[in-house]
Amino acid sequence: MIDRVLVCFNACMREGVFPGAWKRAKLALIPKGVAQDEGLPKIRPICLLDEIGKIFEYIIAERIKLWMKENPKARLSKSQYGFMEVIKRIKDLGLKVSVPNPEVIVFHGRVKPDKVVKIIVDGESISAKKTMKYLGVVLDSRLSFKEHFAYTEEKATKVVRALGRLMPNLKGPREAKRRLFANVIMSILTYGAPV
Repeated sequence: MIDRVLVCFNACMREGVFPGAWKRAKLALIPKGVAQDEGLPKIRPICLLDEIGKIFEYIIAERIKLWMKENPKARLSKSQYGFMEVIKRIKDLGLKVSVPNPEVIVFHGRVKPDKVVKIIVDGESISAKKTMKYLGVVLDSRLSFKEHFAYTEEKATKVVRALGRLMPNLKGPREAKRRLFANVIMSILTYGAPV
């Protein structure tokens, strides 16, 4: 399969094409809770892109970065932020990082990195954590997802207990109720799985 993907990427590079199918996104609206002052639910929109397109985009970006290093006289437009440092980009756009609760995680394999990552935002030092919850998925530094599975198991168990107590009060579970029960649990268990 990798050979086929490589042939496809090389053909796209030769022809200067980024396939439209790789640009299409699936929109997912994730509720964030209810705003206390408005009574309306807050929604976080997330666009899910094709993973092959993301890989191809990364390859293009790396080739452009390499070309920029080899051709230092080439200049980017001041409005081109794709190859600058993230914090500089944030400041240039007039945005601010939420300093009260920023989180950092360093992903690594079996061997921890020798150097400790030190990140400073607005003079505040942010130390790296071993785990971090992002959009409902618990990430760990080794990407083993053990903590996420434990979190998901606990969450699913609570829902099973709550729905289990509710079912007998609804004259026993009929087919539609059993299906609803199964779908609720399945959505908890598969949340964050690749689409």
